[in-house]
Amino acid sequence: MVRLLGAFIVLVTSSLTGYIYGENLKIRVINLKEFQRAMYHLKNEITYSHSLLHSALITVSENTKEPITTTLNEISVLLSENSCDSVYDAFSKAFEKNKDALRFNKEDISIFLNLSKTLGEMSLEGQEDMFELSIFNLKENIKTAQEHLKKNLKMYRYLGFTVGAMIVIILI
Repeated sequence: MVRLLGAFIVLVTSSLTGYIYGENLKIRVINLKEFQRAMYHLKNEITYSHSLLHSALITVSENTKEPITTTLNEISVLLSENSCDSVYDAFSKAFEKNKDALRFNKEDISIFLNLSKTLGEMSLEGQEDMFELSIFNLKENIKTAQEHLKKNLKMYRYLGFTVGAMIVIILI
């Protein structure tokens, strides 16, 4: 009876691990798409409304979903309180604090950090060009993430179950 219960627990745990890993891939794609939408909105706020960066971030965060809202609000607070030396530092601290919720990889974060290096440092046309470049790079990352998700979602789920079944077979 104890063996059967232990085998069941191992099988369920490994299956859940595979399922959770697959869900992380889905969440990354969802968050990238939401951040893309936020970047379009931020570009419009800066380019056409001529809003200050911290107030533009607040406006954009009001129209986004979690965890993007939290990240943008933290950047805005850091900028408005002057607790960072630069926009880049504010973005970097906010992304570091929220990296577990965002589930972005290094390439995703580097797109946003590269954009943050130029915010407020260039002319309006230069910033608009940098937004376009960042949005293009983000689209490529979304496309890659979707392909990775499509290829690997079922594999991770089945792999979790399969590894659990192998462990159960070995133990019994």
